[in-house]
Amino acid sequence: MDEPLAPEATRKLIRQILQSGRFTYTKHSREEMLADDLTTVDCENVLRGGVVRPGEYLHGTWRYRVETSPMKCAECGTPMKTRKENYRYDECGLKYVTLVGAEVTRCPRCDNYEISIPHIEGLHRLIARVLIDKITRLTGGEVRFLRKSLGWSGSDFAKHMGVTEETVSRWENDAAPIGPQADRLLRLMVAQGRLTTNYPAERLTKINPKKATITRLEVESRDKQWELLSA
Repeated sequence: MDEPLAPEATRKLIRQILQSGRFTYTKHSREEMLADDLTTVDCENVLRGGVVRPGEYLHGTWRYRVETSPMKCAECGTPMKTRKENYRYDECGLKYVTLVGAEVTRCPRCDNYEISIPHIEGLHRLIARVLIDKITRLTGGEVRFLRKSLGWSGSDFAKHMGVTEETVSRWENDAAPIGPQADRLLRLMVAQGRLTTNYPAERLTKINPKKATITRLEVESRDKQWELLSA
């Protein structure tokens, strides 16, 4: 490799290192990170999206500087910090789905935040898979999630299920339990439509239609796919 590298060649090499190489840092850099309240996630974001400066020959070796302005809060303009944390994914419409080790960027001043969710379609497919496999009746929130996973409006869903829109609304708001036949039909629709997978008919016989339990999930993104940690 001939040096110095052009900025574009440096950027390409950085991307290769982030994808399949080794990320190392010195004691001095760790102290600087602690002083600035930075994490390795912040460093990765800088390397991935920063501005690459021309190489500098220092102490007998070529060094390449990557600079970027810290992400600023859209609400108040304060620099934000990115960390990995366990995030409760209420935005999916279910109250007990936890994303383990999610990258969350928070504003220390006004509590605004951004969350980065990789492979979101795969995440939603995993949640749907867990829901149709549960052995108790679907809750209202779970019915809504599965209905939306099929891409259906409340009116579309009502037509497919052979019920009124008011009935669908009562199911989804827990004003009335979904009936055992409708519960089973919805699971089959999701399995064959959304997940395109075989759903053993005998599994339907194990569902307890008299009891609805909330499904608690912990999931984590690993190697470009989501994995279920607990349910």
